[in-house]
Parts: sequence; C-alpha cells; structure tokens
Amino acid sequence: MDDDNVDNSEWTQIWRYNDSQLDRVRYLSEVLPRYATVRSELRNCTIDHLENGNIDVAMMRHTTRTILTSFHYERCNNTEDEDAVCMCRYKVTTCIVGNTTVVFQQGLHLMADDDVESPPHLHLTREMRDKLMHRLELNPTATAIQLFGLIVHLVDVDDLRGPLPTRSQLINFLRSWRPILPDSVTLSLLELEWEQKQILFAWYLDVQQQTSTTTVLHLDTTFMVVRQRYPVSVIGYSDKFGHFFPLGYFCTSRRKEPDMAWCIRSLKRAILNSFGEVFAPEFVMTDADTAQYNACSAELPTTVVLMCWYHVADNVFKQARSCGVEPKDTTKFFRYLYDLHFAPRLRSGKLKKWVLTKWNALPPGSPAYGMGQYPIRLLVNNHRFGKRQAFYTLSGCPTTNNPLEQYHRTLKRFCSDPRASPHDLLLSLDIARRTFLAEAHVFSNGSEAPVRLLKLYKQLRLQQCITAERMPPVGGVTSSRFCVVQLGLPLLPNDRKKKLKSIGSVNARRLQLGGMTANGWAVDSVSTWWLSL
Repeated sequence: MDDDNVDNSEWTQIWRYNDSQLDRVRYLSEVLPRYATVRSELRNCTIDHLENGNIDVAMMRHTTRTILTSFHYERCNNTEDEDAVCMCRYKVTTCIVGNTTVVFQQGLHLMADDDVESPPHLHLTREMRDKLMHRLELNPTATAIQLFGLIVHLVDVDDLRGPLPTRSQLINFLRSWRPILPDSVTLSLLELEWEQKQILFAWYLDVQQQTSTTTVLHLDTTFMVVRQRYPVSVIGYSDKFGHFFPLGYFCTSRRKEPDMAWCIRSLKRAILNSFGEVFAPEFVMTDADTAQYNACSAELPTTVVLMCWYHVADNVFKQARSCGVEPKDTTKFFRYLYDLHFAPRLRSGKLKKWVLTKWNALPPGSPAYGMGQYPIRLLVNNHRFGKRQAFYTLSGCPTTNNPLEQYHRTLKRFCSDPRASPHDLLLSLDIARRTFLAEAHVFSNGSEAPVRLLKLYKQLRLQQCITAERMPPVGGVTSSRFCVVQLGLPLLPNDRKKKLKSIGSVNARRLQLGGMTANGWAVDSVSTWWLSL
C-alpha cells in the first residue's frame, strides 16, 4: 500500500461484541462495506476486558487476530468525481481467548450516506454446502445448472439464508468435490474400466500362469494422437504366432520416469486387487529410453528388460548424422553394429572385443571416433542397454517393438478428433482396442530380406554367380543347412551413383572386398546364423 495516500487520522471504535460468533459473522459480512484484507497477523491483546468484567482474561498475557482492510470500497465507486479515491479503512481485532471483537474505522467514506447498502458478500454458506452434498449423494449425475436452480429455489422459499452465490462459485465447489462423488462422465469411465479390465487381465494371467509360455511385455508412448498431443502410453503383450494383445492404456501429461512408473504401478495394483495375482512378466521390451528403462527396472525387478533393436539403430544413425560422419564410414560402422546384434551367444564376447578395438583405433577428434564412442558409452559398456543382442530374445519372439507400433497405427486412425478431451480420448482408445482385436492383425516375427539384399540376389542370379546346395542328410533327417557359394565379381566403381545402380548391399561390398571363403558359407535356415566352412 502506498504510504503517501494513507490517512493518518485516529482510529475510532465503531462496534464491539462479546458473545455470539454468529452475530459477529453477520455484522462483518452484511453491515460493513465489502472489503479486501491487506494484512492479517497475531498481536498482543490490547482490548480492555475489564469493561466486560472478565478479570481473569485481563490479567493474563494472550494474543489477538488483527485484520487490516484496504481502500477503494465498491459503494464509493459510484461517486460523481471519478478521480476521487475512498481512503476509509477498517481494523478488525478479535481476541482468541476472551471471544471479543472490536471494529475500528479510520477516515470517512466518499459516500457518507449510511442508507446506501454495501455490496453483499456472495459465497456458499455452510447450509448451502450441506444441501448440495445431500443432493449429490442422492443424484451424482446432477449438473451445475440443476444444482444452482435448487439453491435459488430454497432461498426464494426462505429455506436457506441469502444472498445467492454466483454460478462460478458453485462450479468451483463441484470441481473440488467431484473426485469424491463422481459425475456421469466419471461414472461411465469407471463402468468401462470394470467391464474391460476383467477380460483383459484374465487373458493375460492365463498366459503368465502357464509355465510352457513366455510373456513378452511391450511398453511405448505415442504422440500426435490429437492436436492437444496427450502422450498415450500403451502396455501390451505378444505371442510367438504374431499377435499383439493390449493390456492397458494411459493418458498422461508427460512421459518422464515418474509417469511411466505410475502407469506400471497402476497396472500392478489393478491386477492384484482384481485377481490377487502378482504382475510379473518374464520379459519387457521398451525403446532405447532412459525413463522407460528406469521405470521398468524399479517396478518390475524380476523382469528382463530388452531393448528394441530398431530404436537402438535409429538413435545411432541420428548420432552419425549429427556428428557429420561420412556415408562410407557410417556404412562400415553399421556393419560392425549389426554383427554385434546378430552374433551368437558363444561368439559375442570375442566379437565384441574385436569391434571395440576397431572403434577405439579411429583417429581421436574425428567425427568417426565420436560416433564410435557413442555406442561404447551407451550401448556396449552400459548395463542399462545391455539386453539388445538378438540371442536374449527367445526364438519366435519379436526383437523390436513392431507389434506395439502396428497397434499405434490403429490408435491414430480412431483418435484423431482435434477437440477431444482426455475422457473422449480414453473412450476412443477402447474403441481402437476392440477394432484391433477384431481385425486379428498379425505382425511378422521372422527375418525379412531387405530390398537391397533382394536386388543383389537378383543380379547375382541373373549372372549365375551364386549357388546354394542343401547339405547331405544326417541319419535320414533332412538338413536345414545350405552351402552358399558366391563367385567373384569385379569391384564396384567408386562413383556413388553407379554404385547405387549396381549393387547397394553393405554385406555384398564386404564379401567382395574381403574375398569369398574357399568352400563357401554354411547357412542355417532355421537359426538364421552363418559361419565359414
């Protein structure tokens, strides 16, 4: 408050009351002009209690609550002089021990006519709140306009003491009490949750409780669902036959570690409360994301955390572009990275040592050296991203989050309303889940040859430069191994455009530069790994 505008006149006592608290509240809310509190503090009591004959309170040391009001009262704003400012203010002192209230006034109002009523203090009284709570218990789906009409009717028939509150005050009251007494929108979501979670959780527990099956959980977050961009976290599980089954979906405001942990905890608690079973999948696959890994490690301590190979490779490729690595160096780098991913368990340690030697031998300070240190620091020597090799995933199970990514395509098709609220979004997510299961989508769980490799094979076959013969049977059992021999081809030209037009396979370039083994390659069509003969 500006001290230059303060009236230094004396304080004059205008009202004192000693008994009823209700009379005190009525006087402060209805008789005094509507004011705003500037300062409220505790002070030593200076009220003369001997005036009331209260000797015991007068002799003891105690405190009072003193409230100082501000200037600019509403009833003084209607004066003809627009530049005039009302400098009158009040000081309300209430003794906590003696139950005495004294009101002081300093200065005079611009509108000195006492017959002019001050604007009433509009609020929801305790009686109004009790009536609203009783009505909400009988009818939880009542709207704000219906409840406001009820208050107006009760005030008109003198069942409630006025004045009437504003509609915004009633709406704010409902917002604070809706979590306890849910409205029709919340009730519909609760009914949807109870109806669907029994089926979804029962299906999953049938898989988890069978010792002959493997549960691979998938966790990911998708954006761009609606224009508001609510991150939607989806948790589901896949099987070896190429099917994905959604288990739960969450609409969150962020995708940080506490948010991911909250989603997993909610799912664990819901399964435990519904069926009395502990949620403990054998594997969980996430993106190469620190928040998801930390949340899964903390909430699922007995579960093996796998890393989606696609996101691992994509992060490394983005790092290569940001470091300015040459395309030929990037090609050679990814050749080693893929060798580490597809290496058998027995050869992974030796191959890892050999690849790390190659990466550490790169010229320090060069873009290639910085790119080599990135996977060493985050993927190879870091325990968080250690479960990225193919041999950690059981045969037939996906090595990427492709099942969940396919499900995201369905989500984006059904959740595209630009004005969707979180409630509408959750309803759309449930419709997408039903549609996805009804269409019986099947994702590919086997290795597929890339376009460049098919292009190479087609060219080699036309030139009759590659042969594949099945190995002889063993004990009458047909062998799944083939002997593949590739004849020598001339080296590819150095021109990049001509190279892309001829053979665009990194593996083919390596074979041509490194030479073909004398007896060819032995390829196992079942285990999908090869070795030289």
